[in-house]
Amino acid sequence: MRELYLAECRRLLKPTLVVALLHLLFWMLISRTDNFFQTGYPLYMMMLGASMVAAVVLAVFQFLGYRDTSRWIWLLHRPLPRSASGGALAGAAASMIVLAVCLPTLLTVWGNEHLLARAADQRHYIDVLLLTLFAMMAWLVGAYVMIRRKYGAIVMLLFPLILLPRHASAYALLAPAVAILALLGYAMAASFKPDRASPPASAGALLATCAPLLLGCYWVLCLLMGLVFATSNIAAGKAGAGGMDVLDSPHEARASSPEELILRGLAHASDARAPLWREQVRLAQLDKRLRVERDIDAFPVHQLAVNLSWDTSIQDSERMQSWAFAHDAMLFRGTDMRSGGPGGTLGLDGVNGSTAFPELLSPLNNRLEGQTMVHFAAGAHGVFVFDQQHERLRKFITLRPDETLAGTPARYPQHIYALTNKRLIAYAPSLELAQPAQEQWSVALPYPLSNIKVVDCADVEDGVLVSFMSGAAWRDGATDNGQTLLFVAHDGSASVVARRQFTRGFPVLAAHMGWWLSPALHAVKALPDVLFDQGIVLDAGLTRYTNPLTMPRPRAAQVAALLCALLAALGAWIWVAPMKLSRPRKAGWLAACLLLGLPALATLLLFQTRPLARPLAAATPRAAAVA
Repeated sequence: MRELYLAECRRLLKPTLVVALLHLLFWMLISRTDNFFQTGYPLYMMMLGASMVAAVVLAVFQFLGYRDTSRWIWLLHRPLPRSASGGALAGAAASMIVLAVCLPTLLTVWGNEHLLARAADQRHYIDVLLLTLFAMMAWLVGAYVMIRRKYGAIVMLLFPLILLPRHASAYALLAPAVAILALLGYAMAASFKPDRASPPASAGALLATCAPLLLGCYWVLCLLMGLVFATSNIAAGKAGAGGMDVLDSPHEARASSPEELILRGLAHASDARAPLWREQVRLAQLDKRLRVERDIDAFPVHQLAVNLSWDTSIQDSERMQSWAFAHDAMLFRGTDMRSGGPGGTLGLDGVNGSTAFPELLSPLNNRLEGQTMVHFAAGAHGVFVFDQQHERLRKFITLRPDETLAGTPARYPQHIYALTNKRLIAYAPSLELAQPAQEQWSVALPYPLSNIKVVDCADVEDGVLVSFMSGAAWRDGATDNGQTLLFVAHDGSASVVARRQFTRGFPVLAAHMGWWLSPALHAVKALPDVLFDQGIVLDAGLTRYTNPLTMPRPRAAQVAALLCALLAALGAWIWVAPMKLSRPRKAGWLAACLLLGLPALATLLLFQTRPLARPLAAATPRAAAVA
């Protein structure tokens, strides 16, 4: 085993060193142009994808040498157990992945912390381990594809990406990542045998192989069906196509200005003051930039694996300082924007302070206040504003303990608005943002927060018109999609002026497509979001994110799910009928297709090869002549 391991390492060493050098050069470039520790989710996913693709290429290159039957037999029929031979190949590949993926990233983290004096959190070192584990998962998938010669099984690469939540703690991801790696390793080991074309004999190996295939096929089918629905919708000229009419659809909020939306709401109002309000709204010429948006979907959790966005620091352009939140110290650490060196700390007690903040803070999008750039830092229960004059973060908005911030504060001429998961709050327009905002009035949300798209406000003579546009969750099956227009008097009393429901949008089957394709797999895919804390801003009254599991399904989606299950079972029966399989295995496939729908049928087609129509010897003239 040792000799085979060393031989594989020597064979793979040169290309691995080239990949490691390119990997290290890329990270050095990122470190020179930006703060490596503040890279956002897109860059992390790009490097994760590149590492996984490189691992698949490694598996393809490694097993191409054993592709011929004679070489495969030579590999397995030697004075070594099959487990030892497979372990030597896997060990050599794991060593190369550590050399090409883990070591350059680890050197980059260490160099940024010790050579560039950028403070690293524990999560950055855990991320290196997670990146390596993902690359090893990809190698196992590539090895399985090459051994079984089932090229469609490459969809198994999606299995870890689907089951591991994106915004959970790095420590929380370690255990499921190791479990998925073990499952894929078991599936690859079960296929490492002389008869590569035959499925695994044991039930455990069969389940370990089919589980990644099932979720991969489910994701691909959802993607294909979504493309079909979107293409047909655009071709038919319905809502959602660029430049087409989107009135009375969930797309209306993004395509229309605040003035247009409020006027459409007033068209359904029976209030005697509606004509006067319409004239005042037209004269106001509302700016689309002054819009209260639900732009905070989640807050970082402690030791978050991947930053939620690119905007992870506060920029002090006057002193050329950049402040990024450190999870270990629970305060901001500074970086000199000119030299890239350390710039001290920013705590609750100001610059160079050491008092930790009570909760994790995230810098929000900058908002213009006159000619001055304003920087906000938000936690789940409050908003801080950066006071450049006194070099400290001051509490600007304090929320109730039972509510969570859901939108960046927006300043209108008459009020400052903040959106929470329970209400819209109007604050007095303070001339000095460093002073705490004073609440004037608030209104409860007419829709669940998860379904609210935008909120628009218009000041009129005797109060404020507030328009709530829903439809953000229509793709998840939300049915209460429309507009509610409220009038809020100066004393804070609110009354409903108008309501209207959307009558256009994608068909019901398109909105619930991920569910009716396979209700069971839809629930499995949603489980990580339900089980792991990802800092998601919850709807009022919820203590856990359960929206994908509790969303009501219409009768049409239920009928479609039943038809898909019956169609999958029929296809499975036609496929396995001529096969020489045991009755329990045939019954298991039929039951799986009936319970799991079309993804199970796709898995069966990829996994279980049908017998040839006639014997191979009779179909091959040379074989017949030899006989």
